[in-house]
Amino acid sequence: MNKDETVKAVTFDAGGTLIHLTERVGTTYSRIAESFGIAAGAECLETAFREVWKAMPRPFSPPHGLSEEAWWKSVVTAVFESAAGPDFTDPDNFDVFFRTLFDYFGKPGVWALDADALDLLEHLSSRGIRTGIISNFDSRLYSILEDLEVSRFFDPVVISDRVRASKPDRKIFDCAISILDLPAAQILHVGDDPVCDVRGAEAAGMRTFLVGRRAGTLNQIIDKLPLAQT
Repeated sequence: MNKDETVKAVTFDAGGTLIHLTERVGTTYSRIAESFGIAAGAECLETAFREVWKAMPRPFSPPHGLSEEAWWKSVVTAVFESAAGPDFTDPDNFDVFFRTLFDYFGKPGVWALDADALDLLEHLSSRGIRTGIISNFDSRLYSILEDLEVSRFFDPVVISDRVRASKPDRKIFDCAISILDLPAAQILHVGDDPVCDVRGAEAAGMRTFLVGRRAGTLNQIIDKLPLAQT
């Protein structure tokens, strides 16, 4: 195997790849909304969230350059307008509700590691493979990784909120490549989104591995890809 064929670093997407919510989004939205007197069923909210998520441009992508929090507020507003109607609450009450909801998704116990993540990270570390994160997440990710006791594995952690660019924009991948100081072809990016993760990383010259229901799992990475020998 030629030296330039080996993978010397692996970067990961966060949500949906390394970490997963412990409760469905619609269930969380409905439960917290109820405490604010906002009535909307979990299934309706789940469906609305999936539709809004697909339609909403990523943070910092044209035509807007919203902050992560402002972007999430626009998502939540659209979800509840779809599920509960345009007059679901008064503006002041919604501001407090949104802040509560936003903070909730950064709390301990809300996210869990993928079942294969810890074993994979420990294996890569034992072989001298560097690991990082490239994610369209915001600053809540840092505390989430600390809570899950895996922050020690990742350097760099490149998030769209800090880079002011969102996957699949090449800028966010190039930032990670620059920090790792490796040829792009020696970096493998792992994610669950064919566009944001695969297309974006490949445009930057990185290798890719897709995970998800119809793709691979994290525990398949070791056997299927050329990793540097120590």
